[in-house]
Amino acid sequence: MVATLALTPSARRLTRFAVVGLPGFRLERCGWTSEDCVVLVAERQQALRLLTVSPVAKELGLYPGMTAAEARALVPDVHVEPLDTREEEADLQALVQALTSFSDRVQPLGPALIALDITHTSHLFGGEAQLLQAMRSTLQAYGHRLHLAVTDHPEAGAVLVRAQGEDCVVPPGSGAAALAPLSLTFLELSESLAGALHAIGLRTIGAFADLDPASVRGRYGPEGMRWHRIVRGEVAPGWLAAPVAAPAGRVVVVLDEPLVCVDALLRHVERGLEQLHAVLVERDQALAALDLRLALERGHELRISVHVGHPTRDPSTLQRLLKVRLERLILQSPIVGVALDPREVVPGLGWQEDLLDRREANEPLPELLARLIDVLGSEAVCRPHLQETWRPEAAWSRACPLHPPQPSMTPPEDPVAPFEQTAWEAVHPRPTLLRTPPMPIRVLSTDGGVPRALGAGSRLQPVVRVEGPETLEGDWWDEQGGYARQYWTIQLACGENLWIFEERDQWFLHGSFD
Repeated sequence: MVATLALTPSARRLTRFAVVGLPGFRLERCGWTSEDCVVLVAERQQALRLLTVSPVAKELGLYPGMTAAEARALVPDVHVEPLDTREEEADLQALVQALTSFSDRVQPLGPALIALDITHTSHLFGGEAQLLQAMRSTLQAYGHRLHLAVTDHPEAGAVLVRAQGEDCVVPPGSGAAALAPLSLTFLELSESLAGALHAIGLRTIGAFADLDPASVRGRYGPEGMRWHRIVRGEVAPGWLAAPVAAPAGRVVVVLDEPLVCVDALLRHVERGLEQLHAVLVERDQALAALDLRLALERGHELRISVHVGHPTRDPSTLQRLLKVRLERLILQSPIVGVALDPREVVPGLGWQEDLLDRREANEPLPELLARLIDVLGSEAVCRPHLQETWRPEAAWSRACPLHPPQPSMTPPEDPVAPFEQTAWEAVHPRPTLLRTPPMPIRVLSTDGGVPRALGAGSRLQPVVRVEGPETLEGDWWDEQGGYARQYWTIQLACGENLWIFEERDQWFLHGSFD
């Protein structure tokens, strides 16, 4: 099923972004400076490899990607610092939190870049230049070197902060002119694309921007086309969402252009799930629930939640669940942003398929419950959880059916409890569903309080069979005085089996056995 949206030409309002570049963040947060000969290392490709190299170490011949053993052999005095990804992310989020005083939409673009949507907030600080000064004063308190830029596109701003050593404000619509004289090396191109452009003699971003768009599409593929549109100022800015309430591990999918087709959305979601899988593997986590957040033009947002029967990080499983939801999606406006939020995560996989028991490997019930929750909503599907009270309407509470059952309230060492429970169930049956609250009814009874007929208005139904009474009372300590009820199980002439009670000279219908 394909849902499409017909676009009507309309003028776009230019969105403005402030980009913060932190060239020394990864080393500075560990206590090192640019004058130290130090490298950050992590396990990559079955070896301990360099991820970040200080300027001094780079001058001595060290570079990202080489192994730690090679680095020590070349520079014996180099300081090797293990990279702690969780601590680094926590420090980056602290900077993000500090920047939320300047915008409600802040998002990291990488380990050393943060972007803010300041379209609707810069005037509150007296303009974009004054906003940059205020941001610099705030961030300098954290002890990091930084460069700032304001542009129409966050990735264009990232290029400027990498290339320039001072703050800059690019006038609206002038992003292409600001990027044109810069070297192509400031674009984060893949090795293959950078080599292809260098082979035809391109050295500046402006020369790349002057290429014919049709030629770029045919010769350099999606990556070349995306960067070509960015440096020409033609790409709609990516969506930035406020990270304050966002869970750790959010994956933002970069869009080449606004999406108007569900099939195209599914392809981008598949790419995002692969990125999310890598994040979960690195953290040894699995998903129990996932939110797909879609940012639409004009500031609207859709959120699609999916649950899984068992925690998983398998992209194909998550793709299948999301596809079922997205096939019913009707787009009201183009999608300009896609993000995947791990709403519920658990350590590790937490569950492993049995190689011999295929019933356990299939697990139809948890998957069915997860799909029902996604389609009907979390309030429509529940598991009853028993409560320690005699009041019937409070005897159970709602619990998520995907969570494991809670242990019994009765201590297992109590030998009398099983007999009491069996006798109680045999003598006093309960209806499956109760009316909440109980419905007042009219009842004609004998002098002994035995119901003989009931109904509404002048129409009464005779009672042909009656069992009871069962006295229930309690909660005497409650402010409302507790309850004291006489319950009866009755059968009407029409065949209905009802559960009614009398309290304070008033009769109520509490449930039905049909």
